[in-house]
Amino acid sequence: MKTFKFEGSKGPWKISPAILRVYSSEDSNQVCKITRGDWGDTYPVIKSVGSSLLRTYEADIEMIVYGHTPQEVAKKNAALISTAPELLEICLEIFKEIQLPSGKYQMLEKVINKALGYEID
Repeated sequence: MKTFKFEGSKGPWKISPAILRVYSSEDSNQVCKITRGDWGDTYPVIKSVGSSLLRTYEADIEMIVYGHTPQEVAKKNAALISTAPELLEICLEIFKEIQLPSGKYQMLEKVINKALGYEID
């Protein structure tokens, strides 16, 4: 029987609702920050401010917006991500204890490998 070991932040994972940050309640490591609102790539710019005689320049950051994630969708994403340790734990128990048809067993093994970072597509 194959041995699986998760080496990421220990569960359970919690959600900080104000900033939608998922973190490990055991060691307070941030797992991820959920994007909400506009998202894309940021880049630095120099902006001209004022008239020609009193012109100054300011550094700023602008964004190329690729999409928008509504607040409610971001909350649902955070909820799913925060359950990952429990989902992995139950998948490992099923994998060890329950007889599954060959195809389902291979699907479960593939999902577990992906969750553990052994198999990244």
